Amino acid sequence: MAHISQWLFVVGIGWMGVAVPGPNLFMTIRNSAVYGRRAGLWTALGLGTANLISVGACLAGIGLFLTEAPALFEGVRWAGAVFLIYIGLRSVRARKKEGLDAGASGRPEEGMSRARAYRLGLSTCLLNPKVIVFFLAFFTQIVDAGTPLAARLFYGATIAAVEWAWMSLVAGFLSSPPVRRRYFGVSHWIERAMGGLLIALGTIWFAGG
Repeated sequence: MAHISQWLFVVGIGWMGVAVPGPNLFMTIRNSAVYGRRAGLWTALGLGTANLISVGACLAGIGLFLTEAPALFEGVRWAGAVFLIYIGLRSVRARKKEGLDAGASGRPEEGMSRARAYRLGLSTCLLNPKVIVFFLAFFTQIVDAGTPLAARLFYGATIAAVEWAWMSLVAGFLSSPPVRRRYFGVSHWIERAMGGLLIALGTIWFAGG
């Protein structure tokens, strides 16, 4: 019973975490709104995978090593900042699309492969050192020290599943044909707006935020 109540608490933390706007959400919105459902869902899968990798890193002690090695931690932060700014700069130069694309008309989408969408989701999350910090705090301050390893793995997988589920819902909604038909004409402005947010986040990371 104790583990069930703790798991429900973990689920609540997971949903509160994904509700806060950040690079993961911005990347999902960008890929879903511009490239369609397939891109959005594969981005979400990449984000979920990155969370699982972060959980494993923390439980293996790699996360603690990362946070205690300032140069390495800063290197990851700067790499993440460069990545966000690079994607953001490409996005702010988006051009208006002509006609209704395949994603809005129901045919298979083109423009972003599954592999690229997955890599974008994976990289966005893995290059965010705050994810490691979150899981370290989670496993050291929120989860009881006596919690079995299997339970810790399950809790970590739960948070990853919550993020995947939420981002998949966002992708499904934004890429649904009725919704895409409404905003298709301004999809380039959506991509530019998301690009601006990614640049802003990357700049904040550079500044140590």
